[in-house]
Amino acid sequence: MTATLRVIQSLEKHNKRHRLFAHGDHLLVALSGGGDSAAALYALTLLRRKYRLRLSAAHLYHSLSRRESERFLLRSQALCRRFQCDLYTKKIRLRPLAHQRGRSLEET
Repeated sequence: MTATLRVIQSLEKHNKRHRLFAHGDHLLVALSGGGDSAAALYALTLLRRKYRLRLSAAHLYHSLSRRESERFLLRSQALCRRFQCDLYTKKIRLRPLAHQRGRSLEET
């Protein structure tokens, strides 16, 4: 059994137990551009037909490191083109926002 098949089976098992999504749902996937969120989006694309899912993704451009933020944005855009789903993006400047709120970057 391939790793992809194990992930799909696990996702379906958890969906059955916890009712994460139903036939015909529109899911918005948080997409950082990193491996974990890309894998989650990919797994859902493999289940899209079976459950008649509509998939969209949301990416937050946090401006912590310009080069890294840009790379993650470009990767998110490429993934959404490849998987044929809408991508919603928002650009924020996280450091000033965290400072303004008196919180850490992680909390913000």
